[in-house]
Amino acid sequence: MTMTDLENATPAKRGGKRQTGMLGDTLKEAFADTSRARAAREKRVGTHERRAEIVTRRNDLVPELVIVMRPVTELIAPTRRTRKYDPGDVMEMGNHLSAFGFVQPIIIGRDGRTIVDGELRLEGARWLGLEQVPCILLANHSRSEERALRLALNRLGQRRSWDMDALRLEIEELLIEEQPIELLGFDAVELDQIMVEEKADDEETVDIAEGPAVARAGDLWILGDHRLLCGDAREAANYEMLMPGEQAQLILTDPPYNIAVSDIVSTQHAEFAFASGEMSDDEFAAFLTGFITAAQPVVVKGAVVFAFMDWRQIELLLRAGRGAGLELLNIITWVKANAGRGSLYRSQHELVAMFKTHGEHKNRIQLGKRGRNRSNVWFAPGAGTAGSDARAFLKEHPTSKPVQLLVDAMLDVTDPGDIVIDAFGGSGSTLIAAERTKRRARVIEYEPRYCDLIVRRWEAASGGTALLATTSNSFADTAREREPVPGKR
Repeated sequence: MTMTDLENATPAKRGGKRQTGMLGDTLKEAFADTSRARAAREKRVGTHERRAEIVTRRNDLVPELVIVMRPVTELIAPTRRTRKYDPGDVMEMGNHLSAFGFVQPIIIGRDGRTIVDGELRLEGARWLGLEQVPCILLANHSRSEERALRLALNRLGQRRSWDMDALRLEIEELLIEEQPIELLGFDAVELDQIMVEEKADDEETVDIAEGPAVARAGDLWILGDHRLLCGDAREAANYEMLMPGEQAQLILTDPPYNIAVSDIVSTQHAEFAFASGEMSDDEFAAFLTGFITAAQPVVVKGAVVFAFMDWRQIELLLRAGRGAGLELLNIITWVKANAGRGSLYRSQHELVAMFKTHGEHKNRIQLGKRGRNRSNVWFAPGAGTAGSDARAFLKEHPTSKPVQLLVDAMLDVTDPGDIVIDAFGGSGSTLIAAERTKRRARVIEYEPRYCDLIVRRWEAASGGTALLATTSNSFADTAREREPVPGKR
């Protein structure tokens, strides 16, 4: 069993849409808590406070329960159904029963027919063609108590909150043991959010070697499920080399802004190879159009494009996107924790143009249906904030992006296993975000020094070994082979 199971666990393949209430409210709340600035989950009323409300205690508190078999044709649902389900839910329950067996008996009232708990289990049994099901008969409860119990059994299970870290680890271990996670009751979008582990901003550490770059123009590096090409993002042939026969669902990239690096950050950095303030407006618009046009043959219909841009150049990016035939979906404002350089006002935001190609794009937010409360204002600390992962690589790259910002963007519009293109790899944050979310990154970076940074960063984050495609040699071995010989030109 692989993470492909996450891709396959979709409501459509179960025969219908899921009712959100199927999983209870707490999973959605857990996701919402995560998206609300990673705040602590709201504390619920303590158990001791609820116990204080108990005023009576039954004499038959622990009754002797007997499991009896009942024909499915004799069992009936209550007249008023307070929980909803659809054909997809019935099919899912049937598959669950088929895999695990009927291990939870249906509870029926004292009339021997009316279901107190287990309507969906009964429908799943009918879907499987079962003639009899195990039941527990409530012999000592009044009709009124049966009705109250029906509501309580449905609601009390929803009140318990999820420990997202424990849940993720449990599912990871089930994957290792090759258990069918599509039978757990979570759909693909929910599993996707569960499986992404949030890490502290300052967890990444990378040893950066001094001296000449190891990577060279034309190098194709294999980094696990990801690929990195040292080349020009404006050349269509480079995308064919990077991802032959593949198509991407997302372009998530941070092109140069055609602004001198010294005008963006106060730290000392060399200027970018191009679009670092030397281009005219028309030249820069053509530069942006060039990479968008070159990448279009390798993206699916409805592919989304997120492109970061400074406010001073956003008009040119919009012109380039439209000129390349893209449809503008939105303009997102990334609000940083601290202000950077600027006058009259210091700049504390960047803009993200959101385009798409012709066709229906993926929407994994769905107006917060599964707890992802997202808007076109994103909050994340930038490189100017101490402790952020973007600042951790500020010495090596002047415009590194925070990984969590990119993780959220991927979760919004892609599924596990989808391909994400970054045409300007920079410090490698997009590739690291793809590693965390189990997407496949296809990255182009023009400058060898930044290719080295991306490789070293991925090796440190994943524990993997990057391989040069042409030789299958590791990055370390390639570095030794390419090390300059003293005195030799």
